[in-house]
Amino acid sequence: MKVEAPKTAVKAATSNPEKVLRKGSKGVAVKGLQKKLIAAGFKLPRFGADGHYGDETVVAVKAFQKAVGISVDGIYGPDTDRKLDSYKKPVKKKSNASIVPYPGKLIRRGARGKNVERIQRAVGVQPDGIFGPQTEATVKAYQKRHGLSADGIVGPATWSKMF
Repeated sequence: MKVEAPKTAVKAATSNPEKVLRKGSKGVAVKGLQKKLIAAGFKLPRFGADGHYGDETVVAVKAFQKAVGISVDGIYGPDTDRKLDSYKKPVKKKSNASIVPYPGKLIRRGARGKNVERIQRAVGVQPDGIFGPQTEATVKAYQKRHGLSADGIVGPATWSKMF
């Protein structure tokens, strides 16, 4: 008598030529899918690329499917695979406009006021509205971290990075 292996709804990733993955799938193919989703901007914040196709992966696949306008079922099949392989993550346009407009003058040691308080909050100094030596040193460190000229003076370039 010939005994057949039980048939399952979820095929192993290596024996799955059509790349159909769904909730319950596990393995390298699932991990690859998860990495592609993350790279495309679809978050898997709790488990990341763990190789297990669980609820979090279903939600990310559905979000992707909705974003590209294909059938939203949470199953990673040939259509979803093609779309994900050719997907270009939307580029957010970076505006030169600051959230808080540049005040129009350099802000440096000795300055006082609301703009100094804003700068202090941005660089992590207790805001007191007085641009003293601690604020200057912290601004220099901020500028250095952000690839700016580390002079401790907040001009248009530093301001636009901060705000």
